[in-house]
Amino acid sequence: MRAVPGTEGFQFFNGLPTAEMTAPAYRGVGVELYSSAVFAFAPEIALAFHRALADGDDALVSRLLDEFYGPLVALRDEVPGYAVSLVKAGVTLRGLDVGGVRAPLLDPAPEHIARLAKLLDHGLEVAAA
Repeated sequence: MRAVPGTEGFQFFNGLPTAEMTAPAYRGVGVELYSSAVFAFAPEIALAFHRALADGDDALVSRLLDEFYGPLVALRDEVPGYAVSLVKAGVTLRGLDVGGVRAPLLDPAPEHIARLAKLLDHGLEVAAA
């Protein structure tokens, strides 16, 4: 990464939705910080991904991207606003009822909550492996 005089205290932060999907590319250009909505409902998965990325465990990074984060993004993209409502549904699935989203957003349909639950279970298995 190139040093720019006067920017020593500046840090860039990847805040894209489901930033894990782009974290390897951002890391390649020197941006190591990213936000993780998954941390709100599955810190075990988020921390496993972060550790794997930091340690260069490309196999685990790829597996989590392919088997958890990619399918999560696909589910999120099915309905506008799911970036918020799926996080709240995930928190509820983990045992803390945080209520629904406010209009104009929509709470996930029951079949989407079921898919999220399966995806979450699988992600936790992959993270623990």
